[in-house]
Amino acid sequence: MSLKIDIIESSVAIDQNLVNEWQKLVESSASNELTQTPRWLLTWWSVFGTHQGRQLRLITFRRKSELVGVAPFVLRRHYYPMGIPVWRLELLGSGEDEIEEICSDYIGVTARRGEEQAVAKALAEALENPLLGPWEEILLPRLNGQSVMPPLLSVALKPLGTLRYDVSGGAPYSPLPNTWDEYLGALSSSTRYMIRRSLRAFEKWTDGDAKLVRLESKSQIDKAMDILSNLHGERWAAEKQDNIFDAPRFMEFHKAIIPELMESNALDFHWLVADGKPLIAVYNMTYGNRVHYYQSGRTTAVPKKIRLGIVAHAMAIQRAIEAGHKEYDFLDGVAQFKMQLATDIRPLRMLQVYRPSMVDKLRRLGIQGRQLLTKLQSAS
Repeated sequence: MSLKIDIIESSVAIDQNLVNEWQKLVESSASNELTQTPRWLLTWWSVFGTHQGRQLRLITFRRKSELVGVAPFVLRRHYYPMGIPVWRLELLGSGEDEIEEICSDYIGVTARRGEEQAVAKALAEALENPLLGPWEEILLPRLNGQSVMPPLLSVALKPLGTLRYDVSGGAPYSPLPNTWDEYLGALSSSTRYMIRRSLRAFEKWTDGDAKLVRLESKSQIDKAMDILSNLHGERWAAEKQDNIFDAPRFMEFHKAIIPELMESNALDFHWLVADGKPLIAVYNMTYGNRVHYYQSGRTTAVPKKIRLGIVAHAMAIQRAIEAGHKEYDFLDGVAQFKMQLATDIRPLRMLQVYRPSMVDKLRRLGIQGRQLLTKLQSAS
């Protein structure tokens, strides 16, 4: 029996019944990710949905009356270099300008366990529906490379046009054992020594007087965000880089999602204070027995031997183990501290489909032209 397909073009049509069904679907899927929940994606839509001419294209798949799949798309105009325009279908939670990018790792098409292949096949059929609009390109970024759904989609969507299915990044992570000592035992001897030395040095420097402060009430949100923004800005100003918290829509999204995370016990936002001053703030999220490190900021006014990042994450990992969580995920990026504290890395994949068209030919010619120009410049 084929699946029933519906295309929702307005958020007004997403009622509480559908939200509840959608959440249960995510929880019943093999890719039970926070970034695939309606809580995350609809908050994102409320902030970014009216920007850049985005049009909602939420595709639902039902077997009889039961929701078994959701493909959360938006349609918008995207411009390649040289002003080449394409109509692009993108996943909700992606496609922002780099300066305000939320970086929603592990977004994707959600399917109930056992229905993944049927949903992938039905999505390929749905993409031929004129209601989706005159799309010329599909872009699915930041897919979990260990999940069952992305490879099935790559097969199902291949007949639609030229398909790319590439590794686009990596998320270091550590499965968490039952004890802190077991976690340390999974690391190299040099990393174990570095962590223990860092914790001792921090303890000595603060005279054991450092205090962990948690964001525990909605009345603290503005204060917590100010602390994180200021520390993040201080850290990256030293590297002559922009502070992401200066981007209005980035800040608006997080001020909207944090209360939602608090209500579902999915927030671990904390900062270390010594001598009355915040030293480092860490914004973590917890979901499905996993802790996700999202963002942090730290002061630069410390001795070189004091490694605030290592200390803060070591303490957070200890607390995660004590709470019974099963994984500490650093999300996308291979910064040195992530690679030191993680024991494995999860690939992130990008799936892209180019529908055959004159626009696609122009896009390819533009790419070839840029490649030729680069070769000529390097040869001169």
